[in-house]
Amino acid sequence: MKAKPLIALMMSILLLAGCSAVSEKKTYFYSLSPIVEVPTNSPAPSSDFSLGLGPMAFPKLLDRPQIITRSGDNKIEREEFHQWGGSLEQEFLQVLVDNLETLTHSSRIYIYPWDSRRRPKYQVRLTVSRFDGKPGKQVQLRVRWQLLGERGKSEIKVQQSLITEPVSGTTFSDYVAAQSRAIAQLAREIKAALP
Repeated sequence: MKAKPLIALMMSILLLAGCSAVSEKKTYFYSLSPIVEVPTNSPAPSSDFSLGLGPMAFPKLLDRPQIITRSGDNKIEREEFHQWGGSLEQEFLQVLVDNLETLTHSSRIYIYPWDSRRRPKYQVRLTVSRFDGKPGKQVQLRVRWQLLGERGKSEIKVQQSLITEPVSGTTFSDYVAAQSRAIAQLAREIKAALP
């Protein structure tokens, strides 16, 4: 008779210890970073150069705090304990701006919507269809973009960029670093298309 209460007590303690261990799991937060190197021999932009980024369509699938990874072609994982420190969409745009500012030597790069009195000379509209991958393997960025000139009145170029970056390690820091490198490569492609 006395063994049953003791067993029940021990099971309760084990259950509470298990719940405690799960609730104490630490959540890690990540941020993208600009990584384009400063070009040494590219000319300064003309005095009337300005570039606007947006509008941008971003996948709803990625509109969440958790980092999204792929475990197969049609299977995604939502990483509960590895999350973005802010909005991934806003970070994506800001890092693209920072990289383009470095590449063009210009601080006149704006995110849509901009003030109507400050309409940029060139504009890049973006549709991001994929920005994920497999930790320890690779990250893939797929984006269709359109470069417009004459303050949005003429089309200069339309391009589909498919950028694949290897993930150099197995951590989520390595994964996010690969995503940052993918955005840097997109910035280089956009810069190469500018007149």
